[in-house]
Amino acid sequence: MRADCVDLGLDPEPIKKLASALEETHNPYGEAQDARIKWAEGLNIPEKAKIVFFTGCEPAYRAQEIVLATAKILKSAGIEFAVLGDEWCCGNPAFDAGYLDLGERLVRHNVEVLKKAGAEKVVTTCPACYKTLKNDYPKIVGKLPFEVVHISELLEDLIREGKIKPGAVREKITYHDPCQLGRVMGMYREPRAVLNAIPGLNLVEMYPTRQASWCCGAGGEVIASNPGLAVNIAMEKVPLVQETGADLLVTCCPACKRNLELAAKRKKAGYKVKDLVEVVAQS
Repeated sequence: MRADCVDLGLDPEPIKKLASALEETHNPYGEAQDARIKWAEGLNIPEKAKIVFFTGCEPAYRAQEIVLATAKILKSAGIEFAVLGDEWCCGNPAFDAGYLDLGERLVRHNVEVLKKAGAEKVVTTCPACYKTLKNDYPKIVGKLPFEVVHISELLEDLIREGKIKPGAVREKITYHDPCQLGRVMGMYREPRAVLNAIPGLNLVEMYPTRQASWCCGAGGEVIASNPGLAVNIAMEKVPLVQETGADLLVTCCPACKRNLELAAKRKKAGYKVKDLVEVVAQS
């Protein structure tokens, strides 16, 4: 339906601006391409390796604490990994908005860049990138020459293998299931397994949870087309978090983090919001 709206010129003005930014700058914010890995300056991260950290647009441009925490963890584990200066948006926003041809161009570019980097495993912290790379890319280009994993899967493996050893973080926390990671990709256990492996953390479930978890409000390009609605939806989760008595709300999605953090500040909720990788890096 959204693709039909695009063909008929009925897509909302904010979505047209989003598509223009994706077309011209290959990210939804209209930022310069050379700023995508500015966060990595001085970290001596190569652009070719068997393991590639696909940063995604939100972490690279708007949530650099997430990419920095991820790099810290991977380096601590002794993993040689690359980041790509010529990475483009994964394509999820284009597909969500109904710009199917644009999304396909983004996909084909990224596959070629990942091949040139020698990628055998692609790691992402963003559930939208994870879902798009793992589910949608093969539909467009066929079998991928690399494996796609979400950071929570990799973290669970690294902790189990003793390659990273979490120290104590003494906080009462609750966890928000991102839509793309949870109800789309079915990944509920892995983030919780990582959190439960950190000594001192007291994880209290927030209800509704798992497949019944309420959306943060940012998904499906709602945050681009109607940011007021997006934050209003996020604010409805504030009482659910407060009922747990948690001091910290943890999620596994940069867009969820941003929207839930905004809602907590507007409601003066009294708890912090962090991404899973930030908590692991802290530990």
